Amino acid sequence: MSNTIKLKRGSGSDPSASDLVVGEVALRTDSGKLFTKKDDNSVAEIGGGSGAIDDGAITNAKVASDAAIAGSKISPDFGSQNIVTSGTIKTTGNQITIEGVAPVLTFTETNDNPDFQISGNGGALTFKDTTNNAERLKINTDGHVDVLGNLDVGAGIDVTGDITTTGDIKINNINKSLQVGDISGDNYVDLRQIDASSYKGFSFQHSQASVLANLQGTTNQYLVLGDNDSNNSGTLLGISIDQGGTISTRLNLSANGNLNVHNNITLGGTVDGRDVASDGTKLDGIESNATADQSNSEIKTAYEANSDTNAFTDALLSKLNGIASSATNVTNNNQLTNGAGYITATLTNEQVQDIVGGMVSSNTESGITVTYQDSDGTIDFSVASQTDNNFTDTLLSKLNGIASSATNVTNNNQLTNGAGYITSADGGNADQVDGLHASSFLRSDTADGASGDIGFSGGAGAVTINNDSDIRFGSGDWTGDACKIQHHGNSLYIQGGSHSNSIIFRTSDGNDRLHLKSNGHVSVASGNIEFASGAGIDFSNVSDSGRSVTSNLLSDYEEGDWTPTLLGGSNGADGYSIRDGSYVKIGRMVHVNFGIAITTKGSMSGDLNVGSLPFTIQHLISDTSIEASGICGYWKHVSPNSSTLTLIAEQDSNIFVRHTVGAEDDPDQMQASDIDSDFTIRGSITYYTSQN
Repeated sequence: MSNTIKLKRGSGSDPSASDLVVGEVALRTDSGKLFTKKDDNSVAEIGGGSGAIDDGAITNAKVASDAAIAGSKISPDFGSQNIVTSGTIKTTGNQITIEGVAPVLTFTETNDNPDFQISGNGGALTFKDTTNNAERLKINTDGHVDVLGNLDVGAGIDVTGDITTTGDIKINNINKSLQVGDISGDNYVDLRQIDASSYKGFSFQHSQASVLANLQGTTNQYLVLGDNDSNNSGTLLGISIDQGGTISTRLNLSANGNLNVHNNITLGGTVDGRDVASDGTKLDGIESNATADQSNSEIKTAYEANSDTNAFTDALLSKLNGIASSATNVTNNNQLTNGAGYITATLTNEQVQDIVGGMVSSNTESGITVTYQDSDGTIDFSVASQTDNNFTDTLLSKLNGIASSATNVTNNNQLTNGAGYITSADGGNADQVDGLHASSFLRSDTADGASGDIGFSGGAGAVTINNDSDIRFGSGDWTGDACKIQHHGNSLYIQGGSHSNSIIFRTSDGNDRLHLKSNGHVSVASGNIEFASGAGIDFSNVSDSGRSVTSNLLSDYEEGDWTPTLLGGSNGADGYSIRDGSYVKIGRMVHVNFGIAITTKGSMSGDLNVGSLPFTIQHLISDTSIEASGICGYWKHVSPNSSTLTLIAEQDSNIFVRHTVGAEDDPDQMQASDIDSDFTIRGSITYYTSQN
């Protein structure tokens, strides 16, 4: 069967289905492309134009999915396209190079977990468990290696520097040692647990003893921890020395508490508070056969057997008890003893009377005469008549008529005995009291005034203003006019003067602090207005015009600084060159500014966001978690290049960064992978918090 191929040509645009019939070929003369119409009435490009083979290269040609092209015919530059193969990638060269910002080599195991990733970022090479989002090994820029799990080494580790650890160093095997020192020079310390029933001069009751050995050639010292059973006599703690193979035990503490020291003990202090050397000197002075258990009779017999000692009998004790404690020795009959006039001769009654009579008869007091009557042994007293200052019955009567609390009366104008008794002769109208004229006293029965200061010291209620009364201040240069203080209707009224500063509050230094003005304004002369926590300025009297108002209280104003954190997911950047933030809080409205420049991303992964906000973001807008939005006025080092960066505030979370790439109308959430390791951003946003 023969077919005729019809050819059409045109320029400016590709042919449409209406331009061709089935099987007809069209040539576009401006691009060189060939087109034909298929049985399904669609137009297909069949060649020509940029799909031609030029200089041995295929450019943007259409190749069927099942077509195969020899690898030797393909240039190695695939541009930005991904390479996917189910086979093996093999090279016979000497290297594979992955080049780019933060290059990554990912190992995804399709039948098991975890998966791994090798990445270079910020000068560090990181081996990461991507399934568990955890770094496992990291080679840092300074050469040190971080191993974030256990490191099992079968052939040993050779270290030329220090080994520093914040955890335990474990040797999980018996008869293995930790050796520190000059091991090759046979001068080192050896710490190990041994499997032996005896070691270096000590016997044990168990086979796992711990040994600290100080090895110094032919002279070595050993500290051994042995028995762990308190009922055994084996070694609990032992110290020995090995000199050329000869072992000498120096100290042995058994498990049951016995201590054996194999030489002398020299003490620099006391034992249980006792000076052993001093006590030993005392013991050396005691006879070897001295005892401390003699009876009373034995001690008495030994005492009396000594020369110049006498027995102190009960009879001698009775005599001593009969002598007064303050008695002195009497050597002759003329002495006075025990404080009394001791007379050694016996006197008759007459002799005693004559002695007493002689003593009193020779004494005569003023107005009183004493006479001894020898005939009957009596003493007569005679009182002479009193002519001056006699205390007569009349004087006694006067004293009885004076009250016990009466004070001295010196003139007729005095008040006596607590009564208002005035002795003046003008009918009781004296014009002075205690030397003060009557005009010097305030009256209580009518209005009165004082020309001087009045002080009150009566404590609570010393001055009381009764009902419908007030305290008023007269006109003056300082106190003002028409001023008063009054209690009315269970309220205290303070009324100021007609001056523009009607009421002025001052401190003790004479400086104005607060002015209550006649036009109703309040002026703070100096200082701040302080509110208690939760209190503030209430605008509830302002008309709300039907709006749904939740609060009219302005209870807070605050300015401060905060330190922002750049996060990828929940992981923060490892280094910053700029990390500053400021905020202003008015009531519950918070406005924040921040500037961030990082030096390395570290383990950042996931949504890019800014954290460590000064206040929590409150949920106010229903049906969304986006509570506020903000802007970024400056950024750099992002990949791909973004035309805009915007900020959104997520409820109870952080500030998330979104961007627009090209002509988009819906900004996408930025990822940590979208920024470089020297990413910089400046931004600001206003949101609301629940914290007053």
